[in-house]
Amino acid sequence: MTIRTLLPLATLILFAAGLAHADIAPPPGYEEACQVKKVRQPGEECVSCGDAYHGDVEACRRKLEPEGYAHRCQTRGASTWDEVWCRTAASEEEPAEEPVDEPKAAGGCSMSVLGTGSVGGLALLVAGAVLGCRVRRSARCARGAS
Repeated sequence: MTIRTLLPLATLILFAAGLAHADIAPPPGYEEACQVKKVRQPGEECVSCGDAYHGDVEACRRKLEPEGYAHRCQTRGASTWDEVWCRTAASEEEPAEEPVDEPKAAGGCSMSVLGTGSVGGLALLVAGAVLGCRVRRSARCARGAS
């Protein structure tokens, strides 16, 4: 392989590495601060919403804002997370105790997929097409020289 072949290949690899978005494990002893029991204030009712993820970051907002809830906090996570939303309690009595926020089972990592609207994905696609054309052209030239 020549430097002319390696340079586009190295560029392609660098773009691909930049597109990967994975969750990173929290440090040892980390305790999540964004929990219903920790953020609810007297006279409020709060819910935990786990519908949002990197592909639909507005899911909880669309679901809970129309019901009068306001975003309070968001847990760690790049691809999936939970959000706590609160509103003034519907009645004068203290709201019922919410179930304890249980940690979710580890679901693995997530990567962005080409075609999700990222400029990096488009650049990766173009770089791959250019590299493919160059390799095919060099093979044709090598056959013609023989």
